[in-house]
Amino acid sequence: MNDRSRASGTDSAAVEAAPSRSTNTGPAAKPLLRLDNVSKQFGKLTAVDQLSFAMMPGELHAVIGPNGAGKTTFFNLITGLHPPTAGQVWFLEHNITRRSVIERVHRGIVRTFQITEVCTELSVFQNIRWRQRLESTPRPGFRASSASPLPTGSNS
Repeated sequence: MNDRSRASGTDSAAVEAAPSRSTNTGPAAKPLLRLDNVSKQFGKLTAVDQLSFAMMPGELHAVIGPNGAGKTTFFNLITGLHPPTAGQVWFLEHNITRRSVIERVHRGIVRTFQITEVCTELSVFQNIRWRQRLESTPRPGFRASSASPLPTGSNS
């Protein structure tokens, strides 16, 4: 597998390997996350085309590319929001290709979404808790979590 893998198209997203910080690089080291020839098509549009990628424990990677290059689709394939059209997704040596989002969460794959609404009068922590409370509101098909009230005061 290459350190640089691409989604389809001329303006492709690139998965760039940052300088490795891995402490587990011996011959017996196994990837934490691996994608093998993963593709995703939406009708006639190929968003990701035969992407192969491996991340070893302790490594740090960045996904870069212009709008429409397949970056979000790449994360959606890992987290299970979209199933791949072809290929396999592996996490801790388990094939999770057809596992649900919830099953992936239980295995340790979690994602956050970009929050563009922030309350400027709240601290960073308070903004996160506010969003967490919104996310924990019971909805059909989702398990409710126990959210504590928003923190108050300037020390929170």
